[in-house]
Amino acid sequence: MDPTCGHDQRARSNAKDDRRSLCQVRHNDAGHRNEERPSARQTASTSIIAIAIFAPELANLTPDDNLAWAIYLSLNEAVKGLLCLALGLTVPRLRYYGFAAAVWFVTQAMDEMTNGNLFTEHTYEYPLLTLLGIAAYIATRK
Repeated sequence: MDPTCGHDQRARSNAKDDRRSLCQVRHNDAGHRNEERPSARQTASTSIIAIAIFAPELANLTPDDNLAWAIYLSLNEAVKGLLCLALGLTVPRLRYYGFAAAVWFVTQAMDEMTNGNLFTEHTYEYPLLTLLGIAAYIATRK
């Protein structure tokens, strides 16, 4: 019996959810019994959001304005790809759509870094987007 929680701390297992209770976290946390530690998913989410906020600002380290602008736009697209990848990894029913969107934003980041010279006629990117959407739709139907 754990006096801080008021009930027995034997291992419990639930087929639906096998998470530890707050009391178990506090009980098993050695010297830090009064602190709740964030989960790995919360830490990863916080890191992704921090990267999304601060990564484009790295362009300010470049003295050349044109290069800084290209880096800023590229990093914005890359961050969107990272957020879509995170969405695909955490929400199973949106997995293929998240991965397809991540590919789309990575190609847009490459296009921004080359100052729009990757898709010279600007007509290739929309068929790519259509193919990615169709592939994600077909993959989710199976």
